[in-house]
Amino acid sequence: MKNKGYEKLEQLGQGAYSKVYKVKNSSTGEECVMKTINTKKTDQAMFQNEVAIMEKINTLSSPYFVRYITSYVREEKSKYAIIMEYCSGGSLEDIIKNYEKRKEYIPEEMVLKFMKQILLGVMTLHKNKILHRDLKPGNILVDSNGILSCLILGLLSSCLVLSHMRKQL
Repeated sequence: MKNKGYEKLEQLGQGAYSKVYKVKNSSTGEECVMKTINTKKTDQAMFQNEVAIMEKINTLSSPYFVRYITSYVREEKSKYAIIMEYCSGGSLEDIIKNYEKRKEYIPEEMVLKFMKQILLGVMTLHKNKILHRDLKPGNILVDSNGILSCLILGLLSSCLVLSHMRKQL
């Protein structure tokens, strides 16, 4: 099935309000991730705010965030679709579970490398007045070079937006 030039390859996950697919860009062949969100369960203003934050993060040129590519509304299916970079190394949660399964400790050098990357990513967000609301191993992805990238979709709040919302209350 093709969606705005993206062909679904496989389903990677599913949440209460969304599904995540590995997709391929039909014109470039690039493998990406498509997250579809039910429009009946997500406010359009919220969706547009998340897209605006993802676009802002793209301008930071940091290797520690999953790259946002594009988004659109799939009106025929009442879904929002967001296309992001595909991280082939899985998640930090997968790495932790693999070590647990083998009854091994994660090497200290790897822990230090990962902690440094996570902290540099969070520092970049905070410098730009952005908070990550759900930082956990399952939301930290690993690329093919072993670089961690925070998954940013649906998990961020701009401090400016939060402060504006507080004033309205």
